[in-house]
Amino acid sequence: MVVLFLGWNAWRNSHSLSDAEMLKRLPTTDAVVISLNFDQLRHSGIFGELVGSKVMEEADYQTFVKDSGFDYKRDLDQVLASLTTAGNFFVVRGRFDWPRLQAYARQSGGSCYNDLCHMAGSQPERRISFVPLEKNVMGLAVSTSDSAAAQLLQAQAQRPMSIPAQPVWMSMPNSALVRNAKSIPGGNLLASAITSVNELTFTLGAQGENFAARMEAQCKTSQDAVNLNGQLQALTGLLKAAIQREKKQPDSKNLTGVLTVGQFHQTDRMVYGEWPLQKSFLDSLAGM
Repeated sequence: MVVLFLGWNAWRNSHSLSDAEMLKRLPTTDAVVISLNFDQLRHSGIFGELVGSKVMEEADYQTFVKDSGFDYKRDLDQVLASLTTAGNFFVVRGRFDWPRLQAYARQSGGSCYNDLCHMAGSQPERRISFVPLEKNVMGLAVSTSDSAAAQLLQAQAQRPMSIPAQPVWMSMPNSALVRNAKSIPGGNLLASAITSVNELTFTLGAQGENFAARMEAQCKTSQDAVNLNGQLQALTGLLKAAIQREKKQPDSKNLTGVLTVGQFHQTDRMVYGEWPLQKSFLDSLAGM
């Protein structure tokens, strides 16, 4: 029995969960799922723009780095997040000093039981919990429960999902899309069309020397896809006309300028969109 345990422990410390296995640990049925591959981003030239430098300047972050030994710019490789109505859940691949992280939780007024640690968040109703899933993979939760991260130790209820190749992507099922429509540019104007979308996926990746944001919307019927495609083209036209009325040119450094160059097409139940992004736009995001 001891030999079996030692063998399992050695395998656990050497094995690393794949992206697909990490995704299976998250509750995704009614969730906004986001992926950030920091390892790819470091090689793409947009790492600094996406993560920004202001986080590094904040006193709370500097204290966290000093006391926990964890610096996301150096130690973080992959983040998969599931944003649900019950809380936010994360499966994170990187390099972790587990004893220091556990000590940091205790120093912050929290506690640890076996491998599961919890501590207070920035607000009373926000409780942070984390647990090692593998030596280099952390399960983390922010919710009202001190033990929410424990559910990430096993596979969760899933919706069918594919993993895009781009370093940044976000996927929303219809329920989460309707719930978060107001946070999507033009979401209010597209409210009726959004209800017909089964799943919406956005990706961000390199395109030549610059970058591109892409959208895939799976609609309930081909007619729904025709309607959505038409509304997206109409909304883009309205933005262009508004800028022309002001006798201005679209500015590639701001969101409005980016939205005016969107291109869309429809195939059966799918609607595809693409927005070229200049590096200057990502630079402007980092400065916000």
